[in-house]
Amino acid sequence: MHRFILLVTFLISGQVLTSQSNTTLRPILLDKEALSGIGLQKIKPKDTPERDFFQKRLYGGKEISVYVVSSQSWTVPFDAFWFDEFIYILHGKGKVHLDDQEDMIFNSGEYFFAPKGFPGKWEVQAGDNYHYELSVITNKRADSTDVSPTKAPHLLDKSIMSGVDITWDEDGLYQEILADGIELQIFLKAEQPRTVDIASWQKEQLISVQSGIIKLTDSDGEEHTYYAGDFFVLPETYKGTWQSQGHSLCKYVVVQKKT
Repeated sequence: MHRFILLVTFLISGQVLTSQSNTTLRPILLDKEALSGIGLQKIKPKDTPERDFFQKRLYGGKEISVYVVSSQSWTVPFDAFWFDEFIYILHGKGKVHLDDQEDMIFNSGEYFFAPKGFPGKWEVQAGDNYHYELSVITNKRADSTDVSPTKAPHLLDKSIMSGVDITWDEDGLYQEILADGIELQIFLKAEQPRTVDIASWQKEQLISVQSGIIKLTDSDGEEHTYYAGDFFVLPETYKGTWQSQGHSLCKYVVVQKKT
């Protein structure tokens, strides 16, 4: 029951990891070795000790935590899924067996959203190897009686993510909701290349760059550059300069705690 293990691990540790060693908040590039499947810690699940299971927490902040989770092929049944979860499959497949719908299959390289409260079975498939994925959850659970209005997992809309239908507002910005749960919100955002000063970032966010470049300069002058394919966390109250570049646009996925 790997998602239950994630939550238990976070609560038992009682720690918040922000990778900030001084008073200047900095954006955090997710560990590319871990995203490549390197350095994951083997853990023995209490309910299934015979199962090969691995994980590494890449970020634990005030509102969200980010993990890489890995398992041998396995199936976990549940009456109600434990929390909203953003998932990006790095290797293998995820298969969701729903009680009253057709099975849903999610493949390597796909982004999807699993809503809190849906019943069914979760199967990970990796043949004789290990499935692994990037996972984002909130640190605090919604009330146990609350369930997401979305009743089943779904792929983030590939047509929207393609960007073909982007229309700019008067400031040269674009935003579309990809998933709206009880605990998490996921957006596709885009902008025409721009530079803007950030007095105080309003929301802790995981950002996945889809096209273009995002350059961030901290309040003390340190620079960070993120390219298409990069995942990074921008902490709440971050101060600095945001510069986007791209071939007419910069496009990115944002995952954050429900407002």
